[in-house]
Amino acid sequence: MKMLSRFSGLFAGRWGQAYAGFSVFILIAVLAVLLFNVVYNGTQVISGSFSKGEFFTAGDKAGMLYAIIGTLALTLFTVVLMVPSGVLFAVYLAEYAPDNYFTAFLKLLIANLAGVPSIVLGMFGLGFFVFFLGDFTDNLLGLKNVFGKPSILWAAVTLAFLNLPTVILTSYESLKNIPESVRLSAYSLGATREQMFFRTLLPQARPGIITGIILAVARTMGETAPILFLGVVFFMPEIPVTEISFGLFPVPLINPLEQFMALPYTIFILATQSTVPGENVNIEYMPTLILLLLTIAANLLAIKFRYRYEKAIGKLR
Repeated sequence: MKMLSRFSGLFAGRWGQAYAGFSVFILIAVLAVLLFNVVYNGTQVISGSFSKGEFFTAGDKAGMLYAIIGTLALTLFTVVLMVPSGVLFAVYLAEYAPDNYFTAFLKLLIANLAGVPSIVLGMFGLGFFVFFLGDFTDNLLGLKNVFGKPSILWAAVTLAFLNLPTVILTSYESLKNIPESVRLSAYSLGATREQMFFRTLLPQARPGIITGIILAVARTMGETAPILFLGVVFFMPEIPVTEISFGLFPVPLINPLEQFMALPYTIFILATQSTVPGENVNIEYMPTLILLLLTIAANLLAIKFRYRYEKAIGKLR
């Protein structure tokens, strides 16, 4: 027993620290090699496509413009659907839901939803949103194959369902981690429940909520499996654009009821569907690098907002 405890203590001490440091070094080294490989080869392909004027083509000549626009549009539609519903549901669970079996059941459903494989949700989106809800909407409005087909709308709804647990759980924990004394202090000063929430709780929980949104946005940009059945294509001759009129000012908008291109799917096709092995290896680096840069840019923007709110909270304290 003494030998075992001595060995465990030694492992938890110097040897444990050395092993942990070596593991971290190996992980960082592998990540650095992968990033260097992607960045170096991706910049070579991008510079070559710019010099040949092929970057802004529709995809038949390795152009990525339409795939970038489709990825950004899909992410925007997903965020619009996901963030308000996820945050409001978290507010209900944290501040308004009674402590009973039904609330516990809702929390269990959210936890289980977080563990559902993305490909399963993609099949669910095809069966429920497209074939059931879309066909029902078409029949109700007297339309023909408008809502009842795979499109960016149903892909965004499915991705919103996929990322809802992340937004809900992070927002819920951010609200619950605020001490009860903060709520009682607001009430003692005569604040109503709504004033207490919007002026006291929400500013303090905002950094944690933004963290959940960061994770959800990063996952949305990189998901391939859920959108395989929901309207994504490898090539489009043009971007499906519609106009929404606000009086005399028409606003162009990507048509959410049409198909779309996406960077993850482009990478998937280039990596798996080539008739000659290795033919598209160099081209694959371009969408990979672009997707990586878009994800980093989205995360940096969200981190900037998070830091601003944390700094403002620190001044208040």
